[in-house]
Amino acid sequence: MENKLKEAIVSSGYKNTFLAQQLGVHSTELSQWIANRRRPRNEQIRDLARILGCKIKEIYPDYRLK
Repeated sequence: MENKLKEAIVSSGYKNTFLAQQLGVHSTELSQWIANRRRPRNEQIRDLARILGCKIKEIYPDYRLK
C-alpha cells in the first residue's frame, strides 16, 4: 500500500517535529500516522492537508467525512 501522507510530507520539506507542533500532537503520534499504525481524526486530516498544501484525497484517498 502506498503511503501518500509520507510522500506529501517528504515533498513539502517540513520536518515531522514542525508538523507535529503545528497540529498540536506529539511527534510519536505523527510517526504512527505516517507508518499507518494509527489514523488521525478528521479535523487533523483537514489540518494536515492545509499545512501540506494539498487536497485531503491526495494524502488519504479513502477519506470519508463522518
